Amino acid sequence: MQEIFTIEQPSKKEQILKASLDIFSKKGFPQATMREIAKKADVSLGLIYFYFKSKDEILKEIFNRINSAFPKEEIDNSNNMPPKEFIRAFCESHFRFMSRNFKHFMLLLTESMDNTKLGEFLFINGMQKGVEDIGKILQDYQNKSKIRKMNNEFMTYTLLNTIFMFVIFKEGPFKKFLKDKSYEEYAEHLSDVLLNGILPKAE
Repeated sequence: MQEIFTIEQPSKKEQILKASLDIFSKKGFPQATMREIAKKADVSLGLIYFYFKSKDEILKEIFNRINSAFPKEEIDNSNNMPPKEFIRAFCESHFRFMSRNFKHFMLLLTESMDNTKLGEFLFINGMQKGVEDIGKILQDYQNKSKIRKMNNEFMTYTLLNTIFMFVIFKEGPFKKFLKDKSYEEYAEHLSDVLLNGILPKAE
């Protein structure tokens, strides 16, 4: 498991980020103050402003740490994987990563709903980049006639949104009811539906 923040001998900047994440998660982003973060991180208020001009910048840095730790092995190895194997492996790795960092993702998602600039930042640096990367892989599969022609952008949104929504359901309000549904099992079914559909095969 790749850590978002280093644990051994953290820098002052990482102390600030860890303290911020803890306070944001407990109090909520709007209620948190830079002074509280400084106290929690055991640093001066001036030092926080040396690294970050605002709470928004702290939240963006937390996202950048999460984004840089996102699993990319499946994307890098897609040329050697059949489409179904790629989608299944991609879903499994993202399920695991997002479920481990569920509170962080929900914090970013919740705050971006009321913060237009943050929402734009998350889309451009997160969603848009993912759509481009996966779209290129789908296009390559199409060029090799391994999957049918389709709108790669919408197919990618379908994949990412389905992954994210299932994690929200499983880790959030429906956790009690979905506890016996494994991410591996769901990834297998999702890849099957995306590639084969639900209609019976034509004879």
